[in-house]
Amino acid sequence: MAFIERHWLERLEAETIHRYEMPAEDFEDLGDAGMWVCRGCVIPMERIAVSRLDREFALRRVELRVVDSLRPLKRLWDTSLHVSGIRLRNARDWE
Repeated sequence: MAFIERHWLERLEAETIHRYEMPAEDFEDLGDAGMWVCRGCVIPMERIAVSRLDREFALRRVELRVVDSLRPLKRLWDTSLHVSGIRLRNARDWE
């Protein structure tokens, strides 16, 4: 499940991002953060342009929920649930 604020939806539908496939052997897990890092230079094995992210989510059975504000979700970070958020500083009324 993924959440997005309504005012970002048009950009989500219009923008193109690039997904890079990297060789896995040089990466290490950061633990509970759900992120993997490499401490050296890595040459991507492949780069794929991805457009219409809303459709890509649907193809991967990720439910996209459009909300007016992410603020009501903030309390989830104080629970035992595993949640993550990137660039939440851009969310309305997050602080």
